[in-house]
Amino acid sequence: IVKVDRIQQEDLRWGDALRTIEQTLKSRTVLERVVDSLNLTKDLSFLGTLTEPTKEQAAAFLDKIVTVRLRRNTRLLDVAVTHPNPELTAKIANAVINEFLAQNYQQNAEAADKAASFLTTEGRRLQLQLSESEKALQEFRDRRIVFPPRGGIAPIDRIDMRRDRVVIRIDRPRLRVIDEV
Repeated sequence: IVKVDRIQQEDLRWGDALRTIEQTLKSRTVLERVVDSLNLTKDLSFLGTLTEPTKEQAAAFLDKIVTVRLRRNTRLLDVAVTHPNPELTAKIANAVINEFLAQNYQQNAEAADKAASFLTTEGRRLQLQLSESEKALQEFRDRRIVFPPRGGIAPIDRIDMRRDRVVIRIDRPRLRVIDEV
């Protein structure tokens, strides 16, 4: 029995999410992970043959003996294994659950790594863009000189850069701007 409350962050009240988990527990990748973790290709009692099965054959046999079923009106999944060896049956059932959880963790970790990498790259790009913009703005400010009507130089208090124009605001009344760029 697997209680899926802590497995996914999704809203598990939706049947689709639970059915997805149900199907994933029996997916080929999970079953192949079970084959690898329990080394079932080397365990001759697993298939009951004298020859060593391939990973694919062992996973196909697991698909036949593993059953995953959603309990009605609950959020619980039953994982059942049918095999003549009770010890191996318990190991397989536990391994299916453990490998499902490990696969989920691995997928989430990979997604987090990709997101962190993207955000780091994007952060650097935006920092560079900001630095270039600040430098261009400072160069623009350095080129601008505002003369009041009676002489002297007044500093620019605020510059609003817009797509179609540059608006220069000065707190002093009746100033004129020269050297339009």
